[in-house]
Amino acid sequence: LKTSRYKENQMVYVLLEEPETILGKKQNTKQFRDSDVYISSERYRIDQVIQMNGRGPTFRYLLYGHPNVSYTATQLRKRL
Repeated sequence: LKTSRYKENQMVYVLLEEPETILGKKQNTKQFRDSDVYISSERYRIDQVIQMNGRGPTFRYLLYGHPNVSYTATQLRKRL
């Protein structure tokens, strides 16, 4: 049996979908530059770990503060 990388109530950081500058301003483009921030500065608590069947990622993670989104383990980080 596989075990999940993260546990419930663990604090994690989320990878950003849109690039931000080091000053916290959103970029107009979808491409990240070397100087852009790509990890959120806010930490989120894992609300629920969902085990999936079939192909693709085995586990999905629901976070407090992100009610309609689930994340894979590759989209989360323990540290900045």
